[in-house]
Parts: sequence; C-alpha cells; structure tokens
Amino acid sequence: MHVDIEAILSLQTDDDVVDGFVARLDQLAPRLLALDTERERVAKRLQHSKGQVEFGEKKRRELEQLVSEHRQRQDRNVAQLDLVKQMREATAAMSQVEFGRKMLADGENEVRDLSGKLAAARHSIEEQQQALAALDLAQAAVRESIAAERATLEHDVAVARARREATAQQVDRSQLSKYDRIRSRRHGQTVFSLFDGACGACDTSLPVQRAKQMCGETVDVISLPIDDSWFRDTGPIYVLDDSGNRVAGDWIFNGWGNKYSPYDCDVDIASAWAKLAGHPIRSIDMVLEGGSINVDGTGFLVTTEQCLLNPNRNPQMSR
Repeated sequence: MHVDIEAILSLQTDDDVVDGFVARLDQLAPRLLALDTERERVAKRLQHSKGQVEFGEKKRRELEQLVSEHRQRQDRNVAQLDLVKQMREATAAMSQVEFGRKMLADGENEVRDLSGKLAAARHSIEEQQQALAALDLAQAAVRESIAAERATLEHDVAVARARREATAQQVDRSQLSKYDRIRSRRHGQTVFSLFDGACGACDTSLPVQRAKQMCGETVDVISLPIDDSWFRDTGPIYVLDDSGNRVAGDWIFNGWGNKYSPYDCDVDIASAWAKLAGHPIRSIDMVLEGGSINVDGTGFLVTTEQCLLNPNRNPQMSR
C-alpha cells in the first residue's frame, strides 16, 4: 500500500477514535439535563409554597391588626352603652354593639382559618424540603459518576487528539487539507476501499473508477489532478475564433474568492485539459468561474456584478 494512503488511513482511524470519545461526551449532556430538570421541578414547587406562606403570613398580620382595631372599637361601644340613659339612644347603641361583635367574630374566625392553612402549608414546606434534600442526596452519586466519566472522557479526547495531530504530521499537506475538508462535510468516514475497481462508498450508477471499461473505446477517460470537483468552474470556457476554430479560454481561478484552499491544481486544470485535447489556449487576465456566467451560444452572456466585480475576485476592474 502506498505510504500516503497508509498515513491517511491511520489519520482516519485516529479521527474515528476522537469522534467516538466526543460522541460519548455529548451523551452526558442529556443525562445531566434530566437531573437538572427534575431538581428544578421540585425546587420550583418548594419556592412556590414558600411564596404562598409568605403571602399568607402578611395577610394574617393585616387581619390581626384589623381585629385589634375592631376589638378596641367594640370596647368603646360597650362603654358608651353603659352611659346611655334614654331608650332611643340605648337601642341605637345596642345595634352598634351587636354589629361590632359580629365584625369582631368574623375577623377572629378568618384569622383562625388562615392560621390553620398556614400551619398546613408550613408542614408541606417541611415535606418538600425533605424531598429536595433526599433528591439531592440521590442525585449526588449520579452526578459524581457523570463528573468522573466526563473527566475520563475529556482526558481520552485530549490524548486521542494529540495522537491524531502526531499522525497528521506524517500526511502530505495537500492531501491533509482535502481530507479535513471532506471529513468536516461528511462527519464520518472519508476514505473508502475499492471493490472490483469501484469505490466502496460510491452512490452513483457509474463509478468513476470503472468509467473506462464501461464507456468503451469510443470514449477517452483521462485523469488530471484537481483540488475540488467543480470542473464547471475551473475548466476551460470554449469560444470560436474568426475562422470557426475552437479556442480554450483559460481564466484565473482563485478558489471562489480565496474561500477554499488549496487550489493549486484547479488553477492549472483548464490549460492541462486543453493541452490534452490539442486545443489552442487563450489566457485571460481576469478571475472568473464557469458557473458565474450564462451564455446562449449566440453571443449573449448574463452575469452579476456581485460575483465578478467582488473585491475578492477582480478589485481592479469596474463596469
């Protein structure tokens, strides 16, 4: 096996190990979230009960103050009744005393009823506090276990990444850049074995490795090094000269505005293709991708300023 392939396969193995540890780390988050959610539910219920008791105690203090005022007023009414000498005045004073006695009794009953409810609420709070303490005790062991597992996995990830970086040093820089780009898109296996000349991960009905034997002798299958797969953007753009001869236009390619690198091979792909085809080449001093224009074959072309006059392509040009 070629040494570059061995290096890439070793790197892929290291990445699989890293991804495995990271996946296990990610699985810890839902477990902690479940614990936090359960505790928050119990804690919120306790906090709500405490708020109700606080509100109830404030209301009871207000009622007790009101009862005290009723009692003082009733004492004054009774004293006033003892001083009444006339029957008419006595009747009015007696009605006032009876009304005051009713108001006082109602207030005292309300205070007594609220005090009972507050006692029951305090008992409920004690039970909820005990339940929260028991939950914390039960979760403590689980949280400790998760923390230990996290620490172990973070250590394993650090070690695996260090090993991965050491392996990456053995990979050709250009190949490493391609591999990393593809790996980041696939989020998984990047290098696949060939089976009977075809890629083991190929999803097409015509694997490129078998193109030559499947296309037959009437089709020339050639191999040229590229950095990306968009030959539409990097390949030559053909025009006809005044004599009707086909001419390959070789425009400048800069990785879609220097967004993706390396693109050393893509820069040369247009001229390399034209040379193999035996076509004359015309080099054009302008950055342009084939996909940035639309033509109808009769001299009509459509493009956009946003692309061709973008500072990351042709900053020196204007309309």
